[in-house]
Amino acid sequence: MLKKGFTMLIFLLLMASFGTSAFAAETKGTDYEKVIASIEKTNSEIELKIAKAVSDADELEAKYISDIQKIDEGDKQYNERTEKYNNDLDKLITDLYNTTLKMSTDAINKAAEKGIQAEAYWTLVEIGGRWVWIDPIRVCH
Repeated sequence: MLKKGFTMLIFLLLMASFGTSAFAAETKGTDYEKVIASIEKTNSEIELKIAKAVSDADELEAKYISDIQKIDEGDKQYNERTEKYNNDLDKLITDLYNTTLKMSTDAINKAAEKGIQAEAYWTLVEIGGRWVWIDPIRVCH
């Protein structure tokens, strides 16, 4: 639970620090404001997906630990359960990575159509004991 809270705090701090730098771009007016709002919305959605993936990974890990505590060392089921846990966690991480990458790419392309240069910046997130690079967006100066 403490890990989840700490992860959310980090993302909120990142959003606050990168969200304010958006006003330095050369393009002004309503298009600019709409693009910035869209990027902030996408980043918020990415943060929610990350938080959900972290929570889902915590649930997977808790169930895995509970299951292996019931199984004796060396039992065939121990290996099968470990393999299932790793496969489920791999799928969760891959889905998160692919989804957030597409969200970032789409938002960056929409910003470019309006003449605003944005880029993905990579942030390291812990999911189920693994470290994964995820890509929120920031407006370039």
